[in-house]
Amino acid sequence: MPPGRGDVPGPCALRRGGEFSREGWTQVERDLLDELGWWSLDDLERLEAQTEVFPAGLSGLVRGLLPGWDGTTRHLGLGRD
Repeated sequence: MPPGRGDVPGPCALRRGGEFSREGWTQVERDLLDELGWWSLDDLERLEAQTEVFPAGLSGLVRGLLPGWDGTTRHLGLGRD
């Protein structure tokens, strides 16, 4: 899903594909998001070179977690100043 009108920061979950479900979403959440989609890590890395992605370095963070979580809590930084 390329960036565009209505892009907003939001929660991100590491999953290995699958279908999206809006079950349990509030009406505000339903009204806020126009579309959902998956990015490959390569696509995310290219996107990071073109626009701001939070947290900075997300593709590297996700790549590091692919083998599994090592128990380390990572500080993701702050949003826009």
